[in-house]
Amino acid sequence: MTQTTPSRGLTTSKPGIGPSPAAAVTRHFPTPVFEGDAQPSIIPDAVRQVVFVTGFRGQGKTIFCLGADNPANVLMLDYESKGEGLATPLGIGGYFSVLDDCADVYGLAFQPIHIFNRTKQILETMPEGRFTTLILDNAALLQDGCLPLVEANPTAYGVKPANAQKGTFGGAWPGVKYILRTLFAMARTKGIKVIFVTFQLSKAWGDAGPLLNKFKTTDVSIWHEMSVLTVVLSDPLPQYIPAPSGLVMKEQLASATWDPNRGEVMVQRRVPYKLPKATMSEVYRFLREPFDFSMPLAEQVEKGFFPKEGEIDPYLPTFKKEQLKALEDYAKLAATLNKNEEEEE
Repeated sequence: MTQTTPSRGLTTSKPGIGPSPAAAVTRHFPTPVFEGDAQPSIIPDAVRQVVFVTGFRGQGKTIFCLGADNPANVLMLDYESKGEGLATPLGIGGYFSVLDDCADVYGLAFQPIHIFNRTKQILETMPEGRFTTLILDNAALLQDGCLPLVEANPTAYGVKPANAQKGTFGGAWPGVKYILRTLFAMARTKGIKVIFVTFQLSKAWGDAGPLLNKFKTTDVSIWHEMSVLTVVLSDPLPQYIPAPSGLVMKEQLASATWDPNRGEVMVQRRVPYKLPKATMSEVYRFLREPFDFSMPLAEQVEKGFFPKEGEIDPYLPTFKKEQLKALEDYAKLAATLNKNEEEEE
């Protein structure tokens, strides 16, 4: 497994513990150490770019991501210092507790910018072709670490200084997407096929305070733009405990084939609108064996392949109305098809 420092292996110190700000004038992160070799990958060609995973704490986001590929091919950057207990027994190829690294080096002088600096250093030194999968576990802290760069030089990232200072038009946040895009490109040039990002859900707020039963995740658009699969993990169905279920809020994993007889490209969605058992192995199974969308809608709901009425409503502050409209359109189409079939009988 990758070691964050050659002398100690996986780091275990906590934020705020370490040398005082006056202990050293110049501080440097230890050079990342990468060990082991890449193993044959099981990631389908359709899975690429970003997989976005959100949900409440403890619902299995990290486990969902760790199922992406052979553990030897996985590089995990942990921004919550909680993933070592999963990474070690699985034998993942690379694990870095980024917050611990920052605390070790900077102690009480630890600032958000150090999170970005450590992340960038790891990706820059990562051997080409060594990893297929990059996990950014709680990427909210990484995007927070990018913010000081934009605030220090907003025009370099396409942000007007006045906007960055006053917080208008998104403040400095629009510039963060350019930094993140650079990190993504760096990872992909090193052979990373897919980047898994996790975010916690938090209360959504309106003008009068927190909204009842409404939740949000990040508003930094690049995570949503680049995602080919966005899943909100939710409570497990009894038959699949402890695996959570998952609402598929965005999916770009459809198959596309050219039909010479019709003279057009035929697109087939393969993953249902809800995963009764939310694991990457189930996603891969549906890519091999597409879901049967001719199943009556009521049966899909009963078996956990389609959200129940109102089930996605709590997440609309983040995902807006696009997914809701897609679900409504599909439900109407399915109902129409079922009605036509009944009339024909």
